[in-house]
Amino acid sequence: MTDKSTPRQRRSPAEIEAIIQAIVHAAGAPIGAYDIAKVATQQNCNMSPAQVYRGLNRLTEMGCVERIASWNAFVANDGARRVHLLCENCKNHHWAEKRSVHAQLQTLCDQAGFKPISQHVELNGRCASCETGQLS
Repeated sequence: MTDKSTPRQRRSPAEIEAIIQAIVHAAGAPIGAYDIAKVATQQNCNMSPAQVYRGLNRLTEMGCVERIASWNAFVANDGARRVHLLCENCKNHHWAEKRSVHAQLQTLCDQAGFKPISQHVELNGRCASCETGQLS
């Protein structure tokens, strides 16, 4: 019989963040907080969606993950300046590293005296496969 008076050991925020970061990285595609919580449970690392959201917020602030706002999902971030291309039809996510786009945005901000918190660019549309009617 298990002693129920023994408190369960809690994970530190750093441990939670490491689990979340590993799940986001392994996903290889945008993944939402509830799906992250589901994967964590499958890996015997139960955490609530609230814990996942708090961890994702910290990881986003640190630049370890990027939020895809249109889809309320997250992708791993290796520090590259990316433009995210999101197909609204098939939900494919493509990205391209475009430092020049981010440099132009920074120039615009500098000229306006605006201090950006992040530089995240996402474009919504249709991928080439969906435009030509092919399955992607």
